[in-house]
This record gives sequence, C-alpha cells and structure tokens, in this order.
Amino acid sequence: MNIRILILATRDGPYSYLALKHLVENGISPYGIAIDKRGVGKKSLDIWQERTNGYFNIGHIDEFESSNCPFFEFPTHADKNMKKFIKKHNIDLLVNAGTPCIIKQDLLDAPNIGILNVHPGLLPEYRGCTTMEWSIFNDDPVGNTAHFMSAGIDEGPIIMKESYIFKKSDNYTDIRNQLYEYNLNLMAKSIKKIINEELTLQSLPQQGNGKYWSVIDDDKLSIVKQKLNNGNYKYQN
Repeated sequence: MNIRILILATRDGPYSYLALKHLVENGISPYGIAIDKRGVGKKSLDIWQERTNGYFNIGHIDEFESSNCPFFEFPTHADKNMKKFIKKHNIDLLVNAGTPCIIKQDLLDAPNIGILNVHPGLLPEYRGCTTMEWSIFNDDPVGNTAHFMSAGIDEGPIIMKESYIFKKSDNYTDIRNQLYEYNLNLMAKSIKKIINEELTLQSLPQQGNGKYWSVIDDDKLSIVKQKLNNGNYKYQN
C-alpha cells in the first residue's frame, strides 16, 4: 500500500529535526512537511536542553526540503486551511513530529487513515505529562506507545508499544535520551506497520480505562533523579 504522509513539524523544534532525520534514514519518504510557523518556543527548548544536556546533534530542518519533499508553511497547525490542504492533496497519514498545537476534531477527521503520535509513556496507564518520571517514581516500566490520535488526550487506538530495561549506571539524562531514541525508532516501525497491515483509526480497538498524569512537581522529580543515581529503580539491571 502506497500512502501519502504529511509530517507536522516546526523549524525550531529539536524533535522535529530528529524525527525527519530518522524517517529518512529508515526509507520513509513523506509527501511533504507541514511547518507551524510559530515554532515550539523558548520554554520548550529550555526543557529539551535540561532533559538531554546536549546529547543530540541537532542540524537545521531545511536540509530535508527538496522537490520530492516540499515544505508547506501554515500560521499554525490549527489553521483553517490545514484541513483544506489535507483534503486537496489527499493526505492519508499525518505524523506528529512535534506540533505545538492541540489537535482539534476537524483536523483529526481530515486524513484518510489518521494521525500518528508516539507518546513517551505506556498507554492507557500513563497518559499526559512527564510520564517517564511518574513511571520511575511509581517503580513501573518506562516505555513508548504509538497510537492514532483522538479527541481525548493520549486516548486513541494503540498501534504498538514497548517497555525498556536500563543499566544500573544510567542516570536521569541517560534514560531520557534513550527514551527519545526508542521513541523515534517506534515512530518508523509504526509507520511501516500501518502501511504493511493497512491499519486505520477505525480498524483498531479503542483503549481501555487509563489515568491522566499532570506535570510532576520538583520534589518528586528530585526523588526520581536520586532513585536513578542510586540504581534503585526496579527496571535498572
């Protein structure tokens, strides 16, 4: 099955750059890149830097622009012209590579197959924010879940999910960086699975009941980091 894939990205987002780089390296050729001109902003970039500590080599996203992979700019991914564009170009699959927008129902309904998101937590138990940190705090497995997006946050049908084991010597930054790498790998694998098995939003079952987690507070984050430094997390071997 040949499908038209449109990537939701920003020019300033490190995750957008890494996602595009990884997809290209895995032989996935997008129809194009939809750029949200607002970008992710300084706060998100500061959080990325704090979590990764310069681990990733981030280039410029423009290196992926070509006649075979054009860039299409929008004021935001929530712009009313996004839906028109998707319908006009008969886009099958949208891939969230770091949109700063909350995706509304009209955009969820626009592509033929759906919108792919890779969430850095195991669904449905760990929806929401800082789910890696909450998983470690609770001594539960850390993982990623590829799913089709729906109106509820992190509630769409699950395509694939993975959990991971870490080394006793891995600290907070090590595990964060590994989780990002695993996340990018799962994105590529999930796109291939969607293509090979002809999956759609409608062809997969809905998730069961789960829990939404808010941003972990600083005190609990310090406990998480200390647990990892001491090698006391259950899934450090």
